[in-house]
Amino acid sequence: MRGLERDRPLGTKVTFWKLLRFFLPLGATPFLIASTHSIVDGALARLPNPEVNIAVFGIVKSMVNVIKAPELMSTQVFLAFVDDQKSYRLVRRFNWQVISVVFFLLSLLGYTPLGGLVLQYVFKIDDPDQLDLAYRALRIAAFLPFVETLRNAYQGMAVGLVRTGIMAVATAMRVVVLF
Repeated sequence: MRGLERDRPLGTKVTFWKLLRFFLPLGATPFLIASTHSIVDGALARLPNPEVNIAVFGIVKSMVNVIKAPELMSTQVFLAFVDDQKSYRLVRRFNWQVISVVFFLLSLLGYTPLGGLVLQYVFKIDDPDQLDLAYRALRIAAFLPFVETLRNAYQGMAVGLVRTGIMAVATAMRVVVLF
């Protein structure tokens, strides 16, 4: 199996404590990410028309998640293929091409009548105010994959370099900023 030998220098033992130090930040990161979603949901619930805000947000989030699903694999791509500066540049360029396609597709929904058709006929949003709210959310969400791909790419590299502590710190900063 390619790469298993290069992951640890010869003579380095894996111990329970090494595994724990490596895993704890990895385990904390999804918890912190999920808490940011709760913060957004809580904020939406305190705005005027909370039911509409939360419902539209849920629909838009679902649409965006389906389209940007390939971007979620950038962590694994960076982890599997980055061995040096040359491979990093190649993987980064490939990753940006994938994200450009995702951005284009999301922009089609957020900035063209296609989004309205999907929102009206697939998700049954007929109210003009709700439709406008969904369009605005789609326009903002079209840019999220750029931020997420940066996060995922560098998470993959942090895992590969066994520097997972930085992930939990960065995600904790995200939670603080949202508060």
